[in-house]
Amino acid sequence: MYQILQLSDPHFGAANLVQAEAVVQMATKLEPDFTLLPGDFSMRARKREMVAAQEWLSRLPQPQLTIPGNHDVPLLNQPIDRFFRPFRRYKKYINEDLEPTADLPVGRLLAFNSSTPFGLHVDWSRGFLSPFQGLRIENGFEGVDGLRMVTFHHPLHRSDEKSRVLISPLPLIQRSLSIGKVDIVFAGHFHQAYSGVIELEHEDRNVVVSQAATACSTRTKGEPAGFHLVKLSNKRIEILRYRWLKGEFLHDLTSCFEKSEERWSQVV
Repeated sequence: MYQILQLSDPHFGAANLVQAEAVVQMATKLEPDFTLLPGDFSMRARKREMVAAQEWLSRLPQPQLTIPGNHDVPLLNQPIDRFFRPFRRYKKYINEDLEPTADLPVGRLLAFNSSTPFGLHVDWSRGFLSPFQGLRIENGFEGVDGLRMVTFHHPLHRSDEKSRVLISPLPLIQRSLSIGKVDIVFAGHFHQAYSGVIELEHEDRNVVVSQAATACSTRTKGEPAGFHLVKLSNKRIEILRYRWLKGEFLHDLTSCFEKSEERWSQVV
């Protein structure tokens, strides 16, 4: 099976450097076919944080796909950057392309920048997709014979903290995922690991969700740092959860999903 290593939210500037080094060592050991990093490389988009993230990325397995997170946009202490060039340092040190596409042996992966530098809402950490991004989900898999995969920083699912806002506008995004016949969505942001199937409430379709915890941030949210190793084939997805336990990253859970008649179900 094709293996994607999913690492999210390292947060250099508030990173556990022992864990950051352990991630590199484990990634080398696991030998994934592809490395996916859905955002929050820094805490405040400071130069030193982005440089540290760049050096860390250079030691992780290639090929890689990255997207920015809300923490990769400067705060109001850098107002010019915040409002007029919010992704300047991300583009300089991480990736010039904010929404790359990867054609893989198992299918196509479309990446979306769900982070906004400002808005009418009070909480600027919230995630949004535009109607144009929704159309890209719907039309971006034309001619693809294989899995249809999407990633953004902000999640589609929350496990327990009901006050935390999911990516918006959720009904329209779910509709686009359904029309695009997406098989799996990768995300991060909450620093909480989740793998499961969610209903899209449109045309009786559902989607597998892989939301990784923080890879090495000190800002954990009720659970240890960790990451996912996702194994893929046309009709089967396995999500292996790794957690920081007893001073090392250990595999502690595998979630398996199979596809039948265009719907996914979790299997033992």
